Amino acid sequence: MVDELHALDHRIKQLDREFEALAKSDQRARLLRSVPGIGALNATALAAAVGDVSAFVKGRDFAAWLGFFHFRSRPAASRG
Repeated sequence: MVDELHALDHRIKQLDREFEALAKSDQRARLLRSVPGIGALNATALAAAVGDVSAFVKGRDFAAWLGFFHFRSRPAASRG
C-alpha cells in the first residue's frame, strides 16, 4: 500500500508539471494566473471551460456565468 501511495504521489507531481506547462503556454491561462489565488490547475480548467471570452460583453456577464451575482442594496429607509 505504501508503494501505491508513492506511485500516486509521483503521478500527481507529474500532472502538476503538465498543468504548469499548459498554463505557461496558454495566454488566457497566463492572464488568469495573475489573479491572486488562481493557480495553474484552475487557470487551465477555466480557460478550457470558457473557450471564447468574447462571448462575454462585460466582466459582469462573465461573473454571472460563473455563478456570482451582484445585488444592489437599498437604504433601509426605502425598503418598506
